[in-house]
Order: sequence, then C-alpha cells, then structure tokens
Amino acid sequence: MIVNTPANRSSVEKEGLSILVVDDNVFFCSLAAQWLEIMDEVSSVATENNALNVLERVQVEHFNVVLLDIAMPKRNGLDLLQDLMAIPRSPRVVMVTGQGEDAYRLRAMELGAFAYVQKSTFVQHIPAVLRACHDALPG
Repeated sequence: MIVNTPANRSSVEKEGLSILVVDDNVFFCSLAAQWLEIMDEVSSVATENNALNVLERVQVEHFNVVLLDIAMPKRNGLDLLQDLMAIPRSPRVVMVTGQGEDAYRLRAMELGAFAYVQKSTFVQHIPAVLRACHDALPG
C-alpha cells in the first residue's frame, strides 16, 4: 500500500466521505460498498461497473473519493485516472486493483493517485487510506 498523506491535518469536524467504487466486477463493488458503509468516515457509497460512465458521474454527483480498478473492459483505469485528475477539484482517486506490478503502481502515483491498494489487502489497508482522504478534506 502506498499513500500520499497530507502535510497538514485539521482538527475541525468534517463531513463524511462520498465514495464512488468503480470496478467491472459487480460482486467486488457490492462487497466493497457494504463494507465501506459501516465506516465512520464514510457518509455515502455509490458503485459504477462501466468505466465509460465515470467522468460524467463525477462531474454531476459529488464524490470526495473514487476507488478505481485498473483492468476494466472498454476503458483502462490508468487512462481514466488521468482524465479524472484533469477535472477541476477532482476527487481523491485510490487505485484498488489486483495488478501488483511495480510499473502499474508507479504510473498510478505519477498520474496523481492518492493511494494504491491491492484488492487482496483491501480490508486491511483501506481504513487508513480513507482516514487520510478524510483528513485531507478542506474544512
């Protein structure tokens, strides 16, 4: 797990995270959403199985965090990450993937990913990543 942590932390009470889980695996999206909804830092969770819909949803709906898979049909997660980073006030993007190769991890971080988490360690690492995302919220 790699996390870019914020330099300054605020003690001000912040709203919860609004998260979009993007993965072509419907089962993973469902399990991740159920698990995320019980976390204190999370106020809402939505899922998207079609990477082609993500840019529009992010621009129309308010998401603080996007959990994004890399290997998806129709649209590669790294290409989508690059487009998400170009949006003004883009959400924090956390790559959640089964792709463990260093080249993917390095490229994701170069493109602006907030963190990179292996699906196999999702339950162990995502709480700390989401706390860091929550701490990085303005307010």
